[in-house]
Amino acid sequence: MDEDVHTVRMEHPLDGSSEKAFARVNDTPLISVIMANYRGGAHLAYAIESVLAQTLRQFELIIIDDKSPDDSVLIVDRYRDARIRLIALEDNVGPAAARNRGINAARGDWLAIVDNDDLIHPTRLSVLLKAAVTDGADIVADDLLIFDDGSSTISTMLPESGGSPFWVDPASFIRSNVIYGPRPSLGYCKPMIRRQALGAMRYDETLRIGEDSDLLLRMMIAGSRFRIYPELLYFYRKHSGSISHRFGEGDSYHLIAAETRLMRDHASLGAEVFAAHAERLHSLRRAAAFASLVGGLKARSPSRVLHAVRTCPDALWLLRLPLKASLLRQLHLIGRRTAPAVSRPGVMVLSRQRVAGGTNGSSAYLISIARFLRHRGYRVTYLSPSPTTFGRWPFLRIVTETQEAFDDFVVRGSVRVGRYMLVRDLRIWAWALLSLAEDRLLRFGILTHRRIPNAPYAVSQPLSRQDRLFLARRARKGSDAILLDYAFLAPARSYTLRPDARALIVMHDLFSSRVSRFDKIGALDSVALLDPDEEYALLAQADGIVAIQRAEAETVGARLPNQSVILAPMAVSVVAEAAPGDDGSLLFVGSNTAPNIIGITWFLTSVWPAILKRCPTTRLRLVGSVARGLVDLPAGVTCLGVVADLTPIYQSTAIVISPLTVGSGLKIKLIEAMGFGKAIVATSMTVEGVEALVEGAVVVVDEADAFATAVCELLGERQRRTVLAEAALAVARSAFAAEACYEHLPSALFPTPDAEAQVCAVRTRVWESIGR
Repeated sequence: MDEDVHTVRMEHPLDGSSEKAFARVNDTPLISVIMANYRGGAHLAYAIESVLAQTLRQFELIIIDDKSPDDSVLIVDRYRDARIRLIALEDNVGPAAARNRGINAARGDWLAIVDNDDLIHPTRLSVLLKAAVTDGADIVADDLLIFDDGSSTISTMLPESGGSPFWVDPASFIRSNVIYGPRPSLGYCKPMIRRQALGAMRYDETLRIGEDSDLLLRMMIAGSRFRIYPELLYFYRKHSGSISHRFGEGDSYHLIAAETRLMRDHASLGAEVFAAHAERLHSLRRAAAFASLVGGLKARSPSRVLHAVRTCPDALWLLRLPLKASLLRQLHLIGRRTAPAVSRPGVMVLSRQRVAGGTNGSSAYLISIARFLRHRGYRVTYLSPSPTTFGRWPFLRIVTETQEAFDDFVVRGSVRVGRYMLVRDLRIWAWALLSLAEDRLLRFGILTHRRIPNAPYAVSQPLSRQDRLFLARRARKGSDAILLDYAFLAPARSYTLRPDARALIVMHDLFSSRVSRFDKIGALDSVALLDPDEEYALLAQADGIVAIQRAEAETVGARLPNQSVILAPMAVSVVAEAAPGDDGSLLFVGSNTAPNIIGITWFLTSVWPAILKRCPTTRLRLVGSVARGLVDLPAGVTCLGVVADLTPIYQSTAIVISPLTVGSGLKIKLIEAMGFGKAIVATSMTVEGVEALVEGAVVVVDEADAFATAVCELLGERQRRTVLAEAALAVARSAFAAEACYEHLPSALFPTPDAEAQVCAVRTRVWESIGR
């Protein structure tokens, strides 16, 4: 593709249409983001950052400073991004007029309204643009996730259950904007508007509140098509300074005048539109009377109160609203007083892994990191936003290993009973019972193969609406820094509502590299497929990436040169001394994943017969859930299943084998075996990323005959096994101790001011390069 052409990649496409439809010349933005600003210093930088983080890169951000008396202009001036345009007004003209100045200066085909104290999801512009083009809409908007700085409560513009996208007609739009009405108020939405459809229309500059709904209604009356999508991509900050939540008498009278004018202008549009206007006009008059009533009560003016009640008796009923709000504030304050004070900085681990101790490599890695951070004095919380974490089993035991790693352990849709988490979803209980029955039928030969499918791979499932709402409610507290477990959770970061918290992705594996590796051997992976563009787009949404092995760290660093990549291999506990083990005993430890099943199947088919021929008394033990993926076990092979304490098994084993032929990431069971001081025979795939470290400490062979020979020679030479085991233990002590592996994590999560300045400098260089 030519250098002067940019292709916008839709990270969450609503259909399968080609991304090339959005190719444009670089210097012409697709979207102009309009951000009016007055006294926005407290939140402006976060709003700007959320726009700059968009996955759709071809936009301009026009910030119109409405003569702010604070440091807003200085904040904008700190950014060196060619996409940011600052218009500094000499007079304060109000939000509607300020937006009009921005619209007049805009160059994009679309205009996206974003307030200076709000946040948007990284995929928002991409999703709305794709939806608008697909559906032929002139105006599009998403749902609002409304949060309050002074409270942990959240709400949404649309019903919490969400629903399907819908078209908006003038009458229903007017009714939705009845003040203090029962319907979702669509007038609060933040629209993205096709500039051609807007034409010469502009915001009504006499309005300081309700200007969005006024403009949208006039556009619909003129024939524009308006569609709303129930996606939670706009984060609407509600606080004492929000203009839209300071509804005074003056605002009411301006709105009444505007509504009266619209009612007159739209008289010919039919009875339904006229009735909707009448309903809204009555609500505005009631709101004006209510504002006067509240003002009279505050001023202790009986005459003013009586006048308000005579004007609109309905206003009395609205007193329930401030009383309810006051009660909720008091309850919130009581909750804050009774909640234990937390002085330690908090690290929130967002994960969907079924962490039941170190039963598999990825869980062991996560626990190891959490334990290290907790030992360093941080409060570490595990938070899963989805019941899919349970898989097909309805309970999860919080073992000692997990308790030692996390101060708190929370999974949505569950209840804790002692040391068990029990899922509330009865479907998972039914699924578990059917799976147990199927196991019995398979054991007795009544069934020949499994018919109940495995649970979906929870780690890669898209976030549901309820997952997102749960994060917004639960993740703010304790999220001074965030660890996102796998790149798939990158979209979850925004829902913590903590733009001030740094977020790192714990990568585990470079998923996109697995596809070609499995293709080479003609096998299917047991986890999710992810192409490189998708994976790197997800990784780029974090402040840094935690890579488990050097080769993948270097690959990611080359693809994302301005992203911080922290190399943090799996740390292990080490035994006091190496153990040669019992002669004739082999061990393989692994979970029920495709790389383990493929590897051990190759070993049992191609290597094991040769070993038995030369060393007929050899025995192999399989530990972990890997045996679930095997049909028949040959002679001499025993399956022990999941074992709580591996120490005695490792101690009695002569050789640990790791015959992996495909995979990615650091092979954690290799490091675990080294920590136990064992002689190890492994493939080159197993030692990928740590080849230099393990040289001389692990026997590495790839051919079946050579693998069998290496195993048999070690079985017959106890002294050589001991030397090899001691070398492995020495490497584990020096290279895989917690301090050596994780020393850079605390500073990456909680950088010093100097480090932050370096990060800002890097960002500036990135933005400048994008601008060019």
